[in-house]
Amino acid sequence: MWGFFLLFDYFSKHLGEYENVLSVLEDLNITILKAIDKTKKGYQEASNLEQFVTRFLLKETLNQLQSLQSSLECATETRRADPAGEVSKPSLAAGKGDLKLEPLEEEVLEENARSHIMIVQQQMSVIEEKVEEFHLALKQYLESASAQGGCLHISIQKFPSNFHFIVYEFWENNNAWN
Repeated sequence: MWGFFLLFDYFSKHLGEYENVLSVLEDLNITILKAIDKTKKGYQEASNLEQFVTRFLLKETLNQLQSLQSSLECATETRRADPAGEVSKPSLAAGKGDLKLEPLEEEVLEENARSHIMIVQQQMSVIEEKVEEFHLALKQYLESASAQGGCLHISIQKFPSNFHFIVYEFWENNNAWN
């Protein structure tokens, strides 16, 4: 047990910026667990729409955490590859082609289909050299899709790497999306 305290004492003197990071992560963990606990209590009695929103928010929270994990893994691998600490800009899409679409996980509820909206999520990674071209194509797509009848909203999430995007499309129903 004494060895643990020596190790803890040693690392606590060298935390630097990671002291804030670890503190925020602890707060985030507590906040997420409180939110999960609160939604768990009323989930069964909630309407279909409220249950859908809860599932959507849980999946989006998971996506955010996985993105953070991916960034940390990339930084860790970069540090291993270059122990001198000179970090090059890693590309999330290195060797994967221009565009990568992740499969969409769908859950279809048959009961009262008119009360549901269609949400389409597309995850894309772009190689660094194609980012400007991708931005132009994405802008054209947004303008075209937004002009379609039944399109309620389109949201784009851009990750700090500038190479990874998630597009959320909200449609009145499946027919409008098609």
